[in-house]
Amino acid sequence: MSTHFVAGAKKLIVNEKLQDLSGDGWGRMRQLEREVNDGRITLEDAIEKFLNERDYRHNLKKYKTKDLLKIFK
Repeated sequence: MSTHFVAGAKKLIVNEKLQDLSGDGWGRMRQLEREVNDGRITLEDAIEKFLNERDYRHNLKKYKTKDLLKIFK
């Protein structure tokens, strides 16, 4: 399964005018993308980890899980 996780994260951050991730944060997002593509974790788990970065969960609570899955695929 090939996802474009980092592109989805960038899209959400820009569209929702969220605080950008640090260099380390983007590194963690690239690692999550590799883990999803290798099948080590699910896309849902990666989204959960993204939401925990900078407490994005609070700012993105209007999105349901299925909506986030569409953005990150």
